[in-house]
Amino acid sequence: MMKILELFNSKRKWLILPPILLGLAITVMLVKKRGGPMKRPPTEQSRTLRVIQVPTLDISPRVIGYGTAEPGKIWRAVAQVKGRVISTYANLQSGALIDRDEEVLRIDPTEYELTLARLNAERSQVDSQIAELNTRSTNEVASLAIDEKSLEVAVSQLDRSKGLVKKNAVSQVQVEKDEASVLTQRQSIQARRNNISLFGSQRKTFQANLALIDAKIAQAKIDLTNTVIRAPFPARFSQVNIEPGQYLNASEQLFEAYATSLAEVPVQISATRAHLLFPPGQTNTVGTEMNMERLHKLVNIEAIVRADSYGIGAEWQGRFARVRESVDVKTRMISFVIAVDDPFAQAIPGRRPPLTKGVYCEVELIGPLRKGLPVVPRSAVRDGKVFVLDEEQRLRSRAIVLDFENGDYVAIAEGLTGGETIVVSDPTPAIEGMLVDPVTDEAALAQLTADAQGAKGTD
Repeated sequence: MMKILELFNSKRKWLILPPILLGLAITVMLVKKRGGPMKRPPTEQSRTLRVIQVPTLDISPRVIGYGTAEPGKIWRAVAQVKGRVISTYANLQSGALIDRDEEVLRIDPTEYELTLARLNAERSQVDSQIAELNTRSTNEVASLAIDEKSLEVAVSQLDRSKGLVKKNAVSQVQVEKDEASVLTQRQSIQARRNNISLFGSQRKTFQANLALIDAKIAQAKIDLTNTVIRAPFPARFSQVNIEPGQYLNASEQLFEAYATSLAEVPVQISATRAHLLFPPGQTNTVGTEMNMERLHKLVNIEAIVRADSYGIGAEWQGRFARVRESVDVKTRMISFVIAVDDPFAQAIPGRRPPLTKGVYCEVELIGPLRKGLPVVPRSAVRDGKVFVLDEEQRLRSRAIVLDFENGDYVAIAEGLTGGETIVVSDPTPAIEGMLVDPVTDEAALAQLTADAQGAKGTD
């Protein structure tokens, strides 16, 4: 039985072999008939990238700086005379407003009125003394003229007597009497001349006393005027140190107030970006024989002051006032002082509060217009180069020279002239000469234009 089974299995193996051989033969025939795989020519794959046409724009460079508002003018009132305060401004307290020429306080003027009255009386007395001296001087001159005439008569009489004595017509005693009369007249004339000379010295003394009294009167009038203190400009009180009835000493500080018609914001700008605020080619002239008038002509900038005070965002139109005296040695920052006119008058309740002392501000400085500059997004610049597309839509690297960079855009000085197609998306890996399927990014172009022609700058 076992032998029969083994013989049967052996026959089954031989039955499987013919179909396998037949399959192999058919496969070989088919391969020979096909003649090998078909070869296709290679195709180049393009890459889709976002692009824009480089615009040429008229640009005003914008620089952002920060600073704290401070009063344009500060009034630190000091008592110039001593005395007791007899009246004060009705709302004399910190934070109160006052108009120009309004009376702030009045010091008791009685002492200064009495002093002025006494000095006027002294002046009247000296005036009387000078008038009396002038009268005496006039009389003395008239008397001198009479004495000189009398001397002429006495001399003539003496001459006659001397002639007659030779003829024995008169005695020698008469001659001696006539000589004595001449001497007496001459002595009187000399005395009057001495008096007239002394009148001149006395007049100078009286005039000096009069000038001294006039100076004292002028000072007394100033002191009397200084008993009333008035606001020199519209102001807001900051610190008040006086009360009605208080006795003040001269030079005692009374209060502090600052002008409501002018606020200033010193803005810190880096020296490397300050040149954007000057006309091209004028940067090197700054600081050489510079005066404020020339600087005002050179720095033709606009300024917008912004602040978020009490949760209310507000802005004011500012103007360039001056540049502070020096560059900070440590930070290399320049202080541009921006003025805001009438910051209290511009206040709108609930929308724009007054620009008061201590408010932290952002200031946008807008430099002079630069015309026809090619502009590209900052993100499109890589290691001083941009990627452009040639006529065959192939990627090319091009070196550029920046005129300046500001915010999210850069202005080009060399390398682009405008109208070129540049890649604004990331081309990594960027292969020189690779084929690009460009897709114009209208949104990126619109954002670039907005950034360059109106968006806020940076610092």
